[in-house]
Amino acid sequence: MGVILEVKDLKLGFSKKPVLEGVSFNINEGEVFSLVGESGEGKTLLCLSLTKLLPKDTYYSGEVNFYLPDKKINLLNLSGEELRKFRGTKISYIFQESLASLNPFLRIGYQIEEVLIYHKKFSKKPAYLKSLELLKSVGFKNSQRVYLSFPHQISGGEAQRVMIAMALASEPHLLICDEPTSNLDLTVQLQILKLLKAKQQELGFSILFVTHDLSLVEKFSKKLAILHQGRIVEEGETENIFRNPQTGYTRQLLNSVFKL
Repeated sequence: MGVILEVKDLKLGFSKKPVLEGVSFNINEGEVFSLVGESGEGKTLLCLSLTKLLPKDTYYSGEVNFYLPDKKINLLNLSGEELRKFRGTKISYIFQESLASLNPFLRIGYQIEEVLIYHKKFSKKPAYLKSLELLKSVGFKNSQRVYLSFPHQISGGEAQRVMIAMALASEPHLLICDEPTSNLDLTVQLQILKLLKAKQQELGFSILFVTHDLSLVEKFSKKLAILHQGRIVEEGETENIFRNPQTGYTRQLLNSVFKL
């Protein structure tokens, strides 16, 4: 199993305020890797930095290497046009605010079709059929209803399933999930995690799962890293870290875990 993403000594911040100070980690092919940290630790900024979705006043250095079969590419060195070949194709995102990520004026089906037409070069009729198939694959029994719905007509849990369908439409190598369940109730959280894990095992893509909640990662990911004050303070096999944490900060997080 080779490396799909290598983050190496990543530093970034705004003006004179650093946010990340030398973050490094690897994600392997077909692996679920969790990045855990409290609110304000820079997790979302890290996710956005991987494909340079950064505000104009952000400074950064280091490497974000994406591995293709025949070469590795430092994404931080690519132009905006070159990065568009990676965003939404080889790398897809699912964000915390799923409803806010959807266009409120367009039907769900049209938004999924846009991904298929733009990134996968589908024509209209195949895109329509594939959209219905994707909605069905993420658990919608009546995919036609959801296809015709506007975002305000579906629930938060349904919106998150739609975002998963949209992310999978481009058949990514890496799926970045930034707090994808934090606004959902516990039952729906577990349903979404189960769905993500099932699709990952079925299709073989890698997942970077970002959360503030350690209770969500114990059975979801094999490896995890703890982000604190701009640095990775602990990294390793999830089971080992839960059983034998090496830092006081990790022990503090574990002591606050609500067991699922």
